This record gives sequence, C-alpha cells and structure tokens, in this order.
Amino acid sequence: LEHLPVDDVAPTLAEIFAFASKWIVLGVHTKPSRKVLPDGRNCHLTQRPPAWWADLVTRAVKHRNENAPDQVVYTLGFRGED
Repeated sequence: LEHLPVDDVAPTLAEIFAFASKWIVLGVHTKPSRKVLPDGRNCHLTQRPPAWWADLVTRAVKHRNENAPDQVVYTLGFRGED
C-alpha cells in the first residue's frame, strides 16, 4: 500500500475489503524505501505514521461491515518504526 500514491490508498483499501470474505492481512512499511523511481521519487509514495494507516483501515473496515453481512477480521502490521 505504501507504494501507491496517497490519493489511491483509500479506494484501494475499499476494494480490498469489498472482495474479502474472512481475513485480510496488511503489512505497511512506514519509512522511506532504499529504492527510488526513475523520476527520483522514493518508491514508498505514501509515507505516513502508523496512526494514519490505522485510521484509514478502521474506516474501511467500518464501511465494509456496515454494507456486508459477514464481519472481516484483519491484522495490520508495520515495518520501519523504531
């Protein structure tokens, strides 16, 4: 998810949660990548703190569970934090 432009993250999460039937496992790296894109930008286009990601995922879960009969269980892991 961190490789997506920030404006694409929420719609992508909504799509992931729309297709899930039981489990979702997300891993997000919160620090810069060691690699850069050909245009010089860091490969991790969306670098945000864990609280930002957790809020975004919480909103996606809430929306999904309000619009689907089955609850989805998810886990969100972070890499790069001290």
